[in-house]
Amino acid sequence: MKSEPEKKFANKFRACFGILLATGFLSAHAAPQTFPDSSLYQLRSTWITDAGQKLRLADLQGKPRLFTMFFGSCQTACPMVLARLKLLESKLPSDWEQRAGFVLVTMDPGRDDSGGLAAYRKQTDLRTDRYTLLRGNPEDTRELAMLLGIAYGPSKKNGGIEHTVAMILLDRKGRIIRRDESLEDEEGQLKALQSAITDAGH
Repeated sequence: MKSEPEKKFANKFRACFGILLATGFLSAHAAPQTFPDSSLYQLRSTWITDAGQKLRLADLQGKPRLFTMFFGSCQTACPMVLARLKLLESKLPSDWEQRAGFVLVTMDPGRDDSGGLAAYRKQTDLRTDRYTLLRGNPEDTRELAMLLGIAYGPSKKNGGIEHTVAMILLDRKGRIIRRDESLEDEEGQLKALQSAITDAGH
């Protein structure tokens, strides 16, 4: 059962999609496959991996994915989120990558090109079969952030980016299962991820 904050975000998510549909934007960017109305995989925006490969979010369907947004030069919140992902990873079955995956999308596509993402992967020791690193154009990045409920903008202090934190668990069809805006509920986050992985095996 979803918590009240999760229900409110789900309603906001559907409202955002409704606006995109009403303006005709989503019809031009909707994936050709049929996905549930609340699926993030309806978007047809094209993304580039750290290996330089193009993909659409719909290509990630088939197993649950834990999404978050970051930027490579972040020295504050992003390293803490990555530490949480690695902690979750350490508590999952050794073959969990066959049934789930983590997706990190940069909010700084101007500086985090494919080479920069590849360097970030090497520096942080992220396995390619477990972590998908993506960059998009500024408009698609902003749209995805809006749908994930993540706000960001230029920092006046150091020329970096100020942003909120969120980790969003999607099911196999791109629907939101759980959303965490802090690092407080490690146990609940782990249980949700374990349950999604178990369900994906059936």
